[in-house]
Amino acid sequence: MRNNAAGGRRVRTVHKNAALPNRIHFLPQRRTEDLRGSKRCRIMRGNCFSVHALDMPVGMLYYVCSARRYGYIPTTGGIIMAQVLMLAFPEKELNIPVPDGFFIRPCNPDWRVDALGWIHACEKLYDCIYTLEQFEKEMIEDPECGPERIFFICRQSDGAIVGTATAKLGQVAILHNVGIAREFMGMRLSRALCAAPVNYMIRHGARRIQLSSDDFRVPALRTYLALGFRPWYTNEVMVKRWQAVFEANGLPKDAYFAYDENESRKLPI
Repeated sequence: MRNNAAGGRRVRTVHKNAALPNRIHFLPQRRTEDLRGSKRCRIMRGNCFSVHALDMPVGMLYYVCSARRYGYIPTTGGIIMAQVLMLAFPEKELNIPVPDGFFIRPCNPDWRVDALGWIHACEKLYDCIYTLEQFEKEMIEDPECGPERIFFICRQSDGAIVGTATAKLGQVAILHNVGIAREFMGMRLSRALCAAPVNYMIRHGARRIQLSSDDFRVPALRTYLALGFRPWYTNEVMVKRWQAVFEANGLPKDAYFAYDENESRKLPI
């Protein structure tokens, strides 16, 4: 055990292969350089995540957390925190202008032409580099996605892909895989980009659209709120996590509401 100099909390450093107590697990995250000292780390040390231990070796960051208490879900590689959920019930298509110097288009039917652009746009989203094989399997061959449902925002001057968002349309309509290339973040491209797949789903009969995201992706959450999405309180853990997001980032609670688990009532944040 040692003291955490940043917050004075007791921190246990644990290697990923070390024997852990039954209810303590580890969560691997890539790109330590992006996370150390970031808002993500600060939030994860707060009430929202209740981190019990941290280890920051080169190239990897391990969170050792209480899975049973804070809504973690098991995977073959350890555990991950379930994403927060949002819902929208659009009555008409969104009318959001595309920023000057950019345009939006669907994926080319010959998807290989756009694959590298999609991979680049999603690098920050997944904190890793996708392969062409993964893109083909998870996006092209998925019957709920496909090239016609993948949208790109591109630079007018040379047609370069700078962001992507997908309409995942099956039994449930989902705004899926929203990503902006690192060098184009902060240019207010996401609203117009997300409107394209949302409008696609509306034109194809969707009257309920959902999405999932991470607590620490605050700019993305602000975008979704502006598009009409609202928090979905599926359980008590989600209520606390959403409240922590609003409080930690100064979001006005009285300007929004949340849907209850059954989607039948509007609740205060």
